[in-house]
Amino acid sequence: IYNPMEHSHNSISTILWNAHRGEPVAAFSPVDRPQDLLVWQRLQGTDETVIIDQSDAARWPGSLRLETRPEEGWQDLQLEMPARSYEPNGVYRVTFMGRTNGRVGGQVYPLIPAPSAGVPATGLHRYEFGGTAWRPHSHFFFAPFDNEDRLAIYVSHSDYAVPGGKIWIDDLTVRRSSWSRLIWEGYLRGSW
Repeated sequence: IYNPMEHSHNSISTILWNAHRGEPVAAFSPVDRPQDLLVWQRLQGTDETVIIDQSDAARWPGSLRLETRPEEGWQDLQLEMPARSYEPNGVYRVTFMGRTNGRVGGQVYPLIPAPSAGVPATGLHRYEFGGTAWRPHSHFFFAPFDNEDRLAIYVSHSDYAVPGGKIWIDDLTVRRSSWSRLIWEGYLRGSW
C-alpha cells in the first residue's frame, strides 16, 4: 500500500505493510534513494507470530502484528538501512500508529545492528507504547556520528514472557528532522 502523502523529499522511507502481498518480510527502495534497497528482516518469529493482520489496521487494510510465545522467546523484526543512507549525526523522527491487546506493550527501537554473532546491537533510543486503541506515536533519535554503520528500526513487544500478548504497528515512517522540531515536539510538547 503506497500513500504519496506520507513521502517527502527528506524521508529515508515510509513503511506501509502491503496486505495484498501478505508477506511480513518485504524489500523496497526509498523514494529519494532508489539505489538503496531496504529489507524487513524477521529476526525471530514464525509465520504465525510475526504476520500481516489483514483484519486490523490504522487506516488501510493490513498492519503488522506480533504475538508473544514465551516458550519461543522474542518475536521481532527490523528494517535495516544500509550504511551511507542517512545523514551522520542527523536528527531523525520515527512516527507510527500502534496499539496492543492490553497484555503486553510494544517497542520501536532505532539501533545499530550487531556487527557479528555474539556481539550486542547498539541501541539509539528505545520507545515503548501501550493502549488498546490505535494511537499515533512519535519519537526522535540521533544517527551515528558517521554513516559507515548500518542502521535499523527494531520492532518487538516489550516482554516476551507474557503469554497471549499482541501488538500492532502500522504506517511506520522514518524521516530526517531538525533540532528545532526536536525541541518543539520533543521537549515542549513532550513527545520525545
